[in-house]
Amino acid sequence: MSQVINVNGKTAIRVNGHVCLEKGTSALVDVDGDKVWLPVSTFRVNARDKSIDIQEWIFNQKFPKG
Repeated sequence: MSQVINVNGKTAIRVNGHVCLEKGTSALVDVDGDKVWLPVSTFRVNARDKSIDIQEWIFNQKFPKG
């Protein structure tokens, strides 16, 4: 059974990435070489395995498929 991931009450997905810079309520996040600014309330860093949980709605908006 797969685990449902939530960040601040919203469904999230786990991706490989890291935070490059944090400034106020936003952070520059690098996911596989694509860098975007995200509100810090929409993601959580997993220091144990160097992954990031990002709310699904904003991940799909900022990292469109294709």
